[in-house]
Amino acid sequence: MAKRAAFFSSTLISSLLTSTLLVSATLLLTGCALSKQPVFNTTITGDVKVPLTRDKVSIYSVAPVSYAEIAKISASSVPSLVMNDPRRMDEVVKLLQIEAAKLGANAIVFSNLNNETIENEHYTFDGTQGGRIKEIRHIVHVQALAVYVDAK
Repeated sequence: MAKRAAFFSSTLISSLLTSTLLVSATLLLTGCALSKQPVFNTTITGDVKVPLTRDKVSIYSVAPVSYAEIAKISASSVPSLVMNDPRRMDEVVKLLQIEAAKLGANAIVFSNLNNETIENEHYTFDGTQGGRIKEIRHIVHVQALAVYVDAK
């Protein structure tokens, strides 16, 4: 009887540990997958042109004198532990250039740039003890116009 109880006890513990590890791994991987995706949005406001390559899209901080608006585009970076991380800004600008190029725009004009600070709270449990971890993350949000500038 003692052997049988010990067998069930060790099997139960093993099963619980396996289940806990699987659930933890799933939550960890799901959380990582969701936080690694930049977000962008496009609203067509004009005539879409023939697609271009990203390297043909110029960047303006002030609108040129004459242009044709094609779309309003916006993008947000993945959360970063570093405030004003230049890699996140580069990532967002690249996304905007790619989207503008798909629409045939040869330029983007920045209209709004925001840095957002968010606080994430995570709970951990390693099987014997638990804890709470707070992280500060920073996100870059950029709004721009995808435009076509005539080369005169």
